[in-house]
Amino acid sequence: MPRKACMPRRTADRLESDLARPHRSHPLTGREFIALAAKELGVAPRHRVLSRPMLRVAGWFDPLVAESYEMLYQSEAPHVFDSSKFTREFGFPGTPYADGIRGTAASFKRDGAA
Repeated sequence: MPRKACMPRRTADRLESDLARPHRSHPLTGREFIALAAKELGVAPRHRVLSRPMLRVAGWFDPLVAESYEMLYQSEAPHVFDSSKFTREFGFPGTPYADGIRGTAASFKRDGAA
């Protein structure tokens, strides 16, 4: 975990040692995340899933897709993060996905990006 200059080393070490713990609430699936974002942007939810071989071939033409192929190991097991330790250390909670998506969509709409 990269440390920021403003974060004391001990605090970063305590957070890093307990970064990924099982979360008790229902984590969002990829489809649910896409559905939330699509709803906030006022579009139909759409997604495609590429097989490993197709992702590899697509990576020959697009460096971002090539990087996605390199990061596939992160999709082989669920990664659920619990922010309770962050909340205790810094005194404020993380932003729920729905709120973050809503704020991002509003920003896109305001700035003409959506």
